[in-house]
Amino acid sequence: MNLDSQPLYRPVASRKWNLVGAAHRFNQRTQLIRASLSETSIQEEAIKKELRREEEKITRQLEEEAARKQHANDKARKEMREWWIEKWEAKKRSEGWGGYEKCWVLRAIDPNESHLAVISGEGILLGAAPLAYGTIKPFVVDFPMVSSVHAHVYGKDVVKGYKKYVREYFVVDLGSTNGTYLNRSKLRPRTEVRLKKGDVLKFGDERATFIVEFQS
Repeated sequence: MNLDSQPLYRPVASRKWNLVGAAHRFNQRTQLIRASLSETSIQEEAIKKELRREEEKITRQLEEEAARKQHANDKARKEMREWWIEKWEAKKRSEGWGGYEKCWVLRAIDPNESHLAVISGEGILLGAAPLAYGTIKPFVVDFPMVSSVHAHVYGKDVVKGYKKYVREYFVVDLGSTNGTYLNRSKLRPRTEVRLKKGDVLKFGDERATFIVEFQS
């Protein structure tokens, strides 16, 4: 074997191509890693969106459940309050706590008029064309100067000391055109004014004049 014919070192060009190949393989691996990371990021973003949707759905369900519970609690409290008021009123009446004499009435002063209104429950809504509202009863007084819905006359329990309730009566002018007069004094609209037995109320028209008295 002729040693003189064999090169002592690998040619520079061969080493160069090996380096180029390694760099190419490195770039390929880098691209694969980047593609893999990009795909992972997309998957993670999709998972995050799904989790957000699920969280929003659960939040809506919890809010709807809370609203249903609140509605049920409000209804139960209202029923309990109504039951308690009913029982409490019955107790006050049975024990004679006071303030439960016969209801007051509005009686027409004009002897030719037969108008008589019992002020019970939440009172009466007086006017030329009033409508019933809850337990407020309509009282029709159809005269030219009486507004369609003229005034509200009602009674309510007022505390007057320990175990002492007094039924007091009030009138409110509801912004009528010709006004409401108490003993010839014109009332301020939408202002509660206390009544007493013997008071005279005029609702716009002279013929719509009533006296406040006990129910006979």
